Amino acid sequence: MGLIMVLKMEKELYYERELFNALASIYGGRIYSILQALSRPPKEYSIRVNTLKTDVERVIKKLEEMGVECKRSSIIEEAILLEVKGPYKVERLGKLIVAKKGAAESVMLGSKLYAPGILRTEKYKIGDYVRIEDPKGHIVGRGIALIPPKIDRSKRYGIAVDVKESLYKLPPFRETSLYEEGFIKEQS
Repeated sequence: MGLIMVLKMEKELYYERELFNALASIYGGRIYSILQALSRPPKEYSIRVNTLKTDVERVIKKLEEMGVECKRSSIIEEAILLEVKGPYKVERLGKLIVAKKGAAESVMLGSKLYAPGILRTEKYKIGDYVRIEDPKGHIVGRGIALIPPKIDRSKRYGIAVDVKESLYKLPPFRETSLYEEGFIKEQS
């Protein structure tokens, strides 16, 4: 693999050169597309139905009534697959909030950013439209700030940013009574 390709991958995907070289020795010219694919969510997101409380068909019916596109898994009988839409373009506008890796991945799928998921911020005001990036500088979403930027860590709780734009969209199943009452849980 050429040095230019390695440098391009380092810059775009933030992998170390040694890791690239090791993976490139195994995957050859496919390494770039493989690593890019790993940076995107799957086309379908799995949730598991608690069959002690309900059945899969009831959950599918309830989700469809809420406008969620879903289908039963052909592999795991108590799993339901939700369609992940995107990618969408998110402009690099607004004051910066850097989210922890896991929080950034959730925001990338359209979830709200919760206060414990914040690593650092620029100065902004409550109500400002802010952009959210992962620790490596990839933009994952934008939304409205709901808490002040400089707040004691012990008082950091609740929703920090109401996300309005994200790279991908996953139905907000965690905000449903199905999730709250334990009928479904994350599988992915």
